[in-house]
Amino acid sequence: MPHPARAPQNTPQNTLRRTPGGLVYCTGHKGGRAHAMYVVIRLEKARHRMQSPSAQGIEEHPMTRTILLVALAVLTPLTLAAQSKNFHDFAVKSIDGKTVPLSQYKGKKILVVNVASKCGLTPQYKQLQALYDKYGKGDFVILGFPANDFAGQEPGTDGEIAQFCSVNYGVTFPMMSKISVKGEDIAPVYRWLTRKDENGRQDADVTWNFQKFLIDENGGWAGTFEPKTPPDAPEIVSWIEQR
Repeated sequence: MPHPARAPQNTPQNTLRRTPGGLVYCTGHKGGRAHAMYVVIRLEKARHRMQSPSAQGIEEHPMTRTILLVALAVLTPLTLAAQSKNFHDFAVKSIDGKTVPLSQYKGKKILVVNVASKCGLTPQYKQLQALYDKYGKGDFVILGFPANDFAGQEPGTDGEIAQFCSVNYGVTFPMMSKISVKGEDIAPVYRWLTRKDENGRQDADVTWNFQKFLIDENGGWAGTFEPKTPPDAPEIVSWIEQR
């Protein structure tokens, strides 16, 4: 089954502080906007307290009022923008170098997999292709993203990877250009897939080659399965067949 949601590694108490007037603000959490909505909610509560007749303490701090208004103006649009983005908003490069707007898959369920040619899990290509042969003519598609992030197990060029997939597994599902799925150079689409503050659902780091992500017909994040889970696992097939 898809992994349950995990709590952020850093709690708000570790990343937020309170001013003398009761204002809570972010102190540089490395996850960027991970707690932005929390901050906005606390700031909004502080704003209501300012408007209350009993808010004598905060009324005596005009600088606090200024910080509050500025923080609300900055954090609210950033948070809403991050959480309103979906999978269809991205564009990637295909393995033959063409631009692929992911919006072209609207109305389809999508299985996203980071693949590698020299991994113990590489034979999953066979199961992926069989799954695509069975369901790919309907409202389902598989997108393969080659990545060399784990033990150097995808060292080839896009051309070499394409030839390997075709010759050894007869792959016909869409394959994308090689990217990074973790670290500082993580591709934007994988940043969205792996970060709750981007996808609005769950933090889900890619742990090895052949991790699976499920995307619903509307471009929403629907789940993730660990690399060793077979592509044709009952849970995945059930999700594909659900109407």
